[in-house]
Amino acid sequence: MNTINTYILTGFLGAGKTTVLNHLLKQVADKKNIIVENEFGKVNIDKQLVEQKYDQLYELTNGCICCTYDEGFYDLLNELYVRKNEINNLFIETTGVADVSTLKALFNRPDVKNHFSLINTICVVDAEVVEEFLKEHIEVERQLIAADIIVINKINHVNPIYLKELQQKILVINPLAIILQTADGYLALKDINIKNHKISSLSIAKSTHNKSLHNNIVTHLYETDALINILAFQATISITMLLYNHQIYRVKGFIKANDGQTYLFQSAGKGISLEPLPDKKIDKTQLVFIGKNVEYKSIERIMNQTLVKPNKINSI
Repeated sequence: MNTINTYILTGFLGAGKTTVLNHLLKQVADKKNIIVENEFGKVNIDKQLVEQKYDQLYELTNGCICCTYDEGFYDLLNELYVRKNEINNLFIETTGVADVSTLKALFNRPDVKNHFSLINTICVVDAEVVEEFLKEHIEVERQLIAADIIVINKINHVNPIYLKELQQKILVINPLAIILQTADGYLALKDINIKNHKISSLSIAKSTHNKSLHNNIVTHLYETDALINILAFQATISITMLLYNHQIYRVKGFIKANDGQTYLFQSAGKGISLEPLPDKKIDKTQLVFIGKNVEYKSIERIMNQTLVKPNKINSI
């Protein structure tokens, strides 16, 4: 089935999102590209900065699609769906203050995934000021947590030693992300087309039960050798994310299920995605939880409801 390759581009004000977008558009100039530009104000200045390497650009102004998208945005997706055979790529550039997890959850819905293939969510940060913004704006941390790829931009403006420290601090906030660096917003298309299944890497192990210096964001790695009752997991995690999405920002990992399948599980906001991976074999379940003031014991209590427990043998 033909689907539209979709890229979500996020990042705080002035990070360089539009510059990154222009570089990507140059590399796919021979394709059919659609741009969605979202600006919080009534006038979309960024539209005027996007170079003419696309087939059509849609403006969504006077509201952030991550929190206020309505029938207008669904109408746009329906319009693109009708034209999907003539579209290769969809690039969505969000507002600088967006909480992108809700938008990401939309593209993980089965009915949307059938027509739009979300390749990656890309967060651009300004190397000079990102630490300062992290202290002042919770949106920056939420953008980092939701990202599959984090682009540290304007690296020529900071000391190389500081740059290494900054990368480690960002990995504490989101150990699931692939980190890329650039001085001028240039990214190779092949680098953002990587399917990121970064779960059990060394960076995860190092940051297990780790706490960010900002806003009490913590990362927990949950592991178990027990099989997961996949139906119980779906029910439990759906309720959990509905009730605690304000506290559990993101979950991602592999599940060893009682039906013999391996699943890739992802959550963003209230939305969840459970994808069977027929060709992947794993020894144990590994799930990474990222959130605010989340306790590991709470995660264990949630997951204990989903474990396949051995039958008890009653003594005579």
